Amino acid sequence: MRSTAEAKGRNPRLAEAMVDQDIKIDSSIKKDGKVLTFTLEEAIKYGFCEAEAKNIEEILAINKIKEYKLSRFSLSWTEVLISKFLNPYVSSILILIMLGGIYYELQSPGIGFPLIAAILAAICYFMPYYLNGLAANWEIILFLVGIILIGLELFVIPGFGITGITGIAFFCIALVLMMLNNIGLDFDLVNSGSIKAALLAVSFGVICSLGLVIFTGGRIADGRMFKKMALHQVIKQENEAGTANPKTISRNSLLGQFAIAFTDLKPGGKIFFEDQVIEAVSIGEYINKDEKILILDFEMGTAKVKKA
Repeated sequence: MRSTAEAKGRNPRLAEAMVDQDIKIDSSIKKDGKVLTFTLEEAIKYGFCEAEAKNIEEILAINKIKEYKLSRFSLSWTEVLISKFLNPYVSSILILIMLGGIYYELQSPGIGFPLIAAILAAICYFMPYYLNGLAANWEIILFLVGIILIGLELFVIPGFGITGITGIAFFCIALVLMMLNNIGLDFDLVNSGSIKAALLAVSFGVICSLGLVIFTGGRIADGRMFKKMALHQVIKQENEAGTANPKTISRNSLLGQFAIAFTDLKPGGKIFFEDQVIEAVSIGEYINKDEKILILDFEMGTAKVKKA
């Protein structure tokens, strides 16, 4: 502090008192046992500040700079929009829409708009982080691998084991890493606050999506909007001879009835009931073709079943 003050033409004793509380100087300037601090006026008075400037123009005038071009930076509307999507709270909502959309699409095949909502939410989640340089290609690939593993567990591999758990882990880890300014596996530039915010955002989105599935699945399925868009009755198009013979089956006539798995249910597939083929989803288990099943519910054109 002394050498720097001397090089700049400042009082070296006052400079040293700013970092050493034991330096004794005029009591009107510094109290004993305290480091020296200045207000703006005091800094100007004792030569530690040249002048006061309230804006860039005043700084230029004080330094007698007359020929200059002043360029003011402002964010474009796209940059403002991207910054909004980089907010952890917005990221949580997008994760909620992604997971919720995928779940309702699996539960109600053919509706379409839950899947569209999930895809749009994924784009709104990934694109800002990718354009901002946070989401690396390998992190996006990790996310896609997680989705593929979860899909394999649901539709190909019976039960739920290491493949599904690994897929969920990859899915969540990728979402967290995309929000961090890491370089590969180097986290030296990432502060603990950013890590906590990313973990909270992903955890909040995942937990809320689970809550949505548990507490509102049935209510949404019975809502007016879904009922208008979904088929609640199965219509038989042909009889055994192959001629048209329309026939309807009501929800009440299916509940509690036994049927046969027309295809493998993993968990989606088809069942055979009273010489008709019906779309079905098994509840938490893999069911092989030709196994006897019990119909638990029927809504939006799809039966929910389990092994008899």
